[in-house]
Amino acid sequence: FVRPLALCNHRFNTRERERHDVFFGTVLDMLLDLVDLIDADACCYLLEQLESYWYNYPDHKRDMESWYAVVRKLIRKIAYYDSMLARDFTKKHSDLVVCERPVNQRMRNRKTQALAWMEQHLSNSKLVQDGFLLLGYSSIIDLCEKAGGFNLTRTPVFHETALIDILEKTTKEIMPGFFAAYPPCLIIENESAAVAGTARLYKNKEIKYNNHGYRFRYRLSQMEIKRILLTRENFSKAFSTYCHELCHCFGGDASATFSLALTDVMSYMVENSETLQRYNRLWLEQFD
Repeated sequence: FVRPLALCNHRFNTRERERHDVFFGTVLDMLLDLVDLIDADACCYLLEQLESYWYNYPDHKRDMESWYAVVRKLIRKIAYYDSMLARDFTKKHSDLVVCERPVNQRMRNRKTQALAWMEQHLSNSKLVQDGFLLLGYSSIIDLCEKAGGFNLTRTPVFHETALIDILEKTTKEIMPGFFAAYPPCLIIENESAAVAGTARLYKNKEIKYNNHGYRFRYRLSQMEIKRILLTRENFSKAFSTYCHELCHCFGGDASATFSLALTDVMSYMVENSETLQRYNRLWLEQFD
């Protein structure tokens, strides 16, 4: 049962009285002003009605239609003026995890790893904006770090370097001209890491395409691959992970270009099965 909600702000004025419609950005401004007038209990009720916007961030700096500021101000009123109400709220909504908006590439890389870790360990949790930190909720970054979910990397030792070289040579032979560069590859040492491999991406300002017409949108400065993949029986897994990370030069995991490029890579693998078998034998020789 949902109670009807009526909001009235008598002290909010607008000069354009001849206009019948009110812009949505103005409605949000009215709500921001209204939060100053209502008590913490009313703020809590209003916050719960806006649950679908708890993970809302502005699309850009001048986004006038984002609920972010309203939700954050409601949280601040609850946290600062009624600690018991705040405690009851966190008890009722114990499955919330804060996901802060990344402001640089390092934060974006860590967020990607943390989200992958969350899928494995906190799949029933719900992401919310950074304002919820005021109520005592934990950040997904902090939780992942405490659990050892982030990659702990090191430089490869001699035999690992030989295996990485095989992965690079295999890629160059079965799909020449597909990738522009092959960045150095580090080893993910900890087994608790959420991902089998990662790539550190930087925007590529240069407009350049591969032989399939895919634009190189990112420059890969470094790759990382899990140590467990560089074992005798894991050539196929290591190679598929290696190619997966290289494909990020075309886009992120959710991009259509990345998916299309990865599909082409899989086609190359099928068409060059004999070549893959030859390199698999070379891989096995490294363990004799």
